[in-house]
Amino acid sequence: MTFFILIGVSLLVLSIFTKRSWLLYLLALLAFMIYFGWQGANLYYFLLFAFGMALLVVELYVPDLGLAGLLGLILAFVGLWLKIGRVELTLLFFLGTIIWSVIEAILLLNWGFQLQMSPRFVLDKTIGHSSADQSELLSDLSQLVGETGIARTDLKPVGKIQLGEKLFQAFSQDELIEAGSKIMIVGYQSNQLYVRRVK
Repeated sequence: MTFFILIGVSLLVLSIFTKRSWLLYLLALLAFMIYFGWQGANLYYFLLFAFGMALLVVELYVPDLGLAGLLGLILAFVGLWLKIGRVELTLLFFLGTIIWSVIEAILLLNWGFQLQMSPRFVLDKTIGHSSADQSELLSDLSQLVGETGIARTDLKPVGKIQLGEKLFQAFSQDELIEAGSKIMIVGYQSNQLYVRRVK
């Protein structure tokens, strides 16, 4: 039955690389429900775990929160622990699932998949510019490819970058780019900026 947890997590990871993510979210939820069951106490364990996973997805979209990701990990772990019943087994399974998720994401990136998040998360507010200026900037983002700047927050994989006096949200094509690192914009697609660390 633990296989259904891996299926659900795999579907969640795949969802951030595809445009029809809502369908994958539903399938992941179904896989989790099959694992936990929906009768008696199992329903509460399932809800704890599902809410924790939802917070982890929110952390990807709103990386400044930080707290959402931590709370999500705790809730998902507690839900899994209550279902399994042994802390050491839960910890092993939880760590294995995290490692599997990272491997899957790296494989998808290497196979040419790109993060597919809503464009409204890509362009952030610009220092000293109105919302009208931002819409004008949106059409010019493709001209930023090749520009260098600074990561203002950790990119894991999404975060804020600064180019001159302007702030944008961008996606890292490296595993993690720490705040303060020098970055270069290496791609632009569907209103999304993609960056790599400059060594």
